[in-house]
Amino acid sequence: MMQRVILTKKHAASWLGITQQTLSGYLRDARIEEHSIIGEGVRARIDINQAVTDLRKNLDPEQRECGNSTVRLRFYPQPKAES
Repeated sequence: MMQRVILTKKHAASWLGITQQTLSGYLRDARIEEHSIIGEGVRARIDINQAVTDLRKNLDPEQRECGNSTVRLRFYPQPKAES
């Protein structure tokens, strides 16, 4: 199971390589779904791995381009299963 990585909106935007305004738009338009958001308002946090899953599902490839940058849809490495 992947470890949860919880970030502030500011840090989530930075990690994704987008502006905070773009992140807010993704939240408003449900491109990052409710289950990825922990808390409300200024105290809300983002489960970044779930948010990346949401963006992979909800953004068209053309939408992954934001101005002069590209949304970074990467994952933290998952632990290997024991054999």
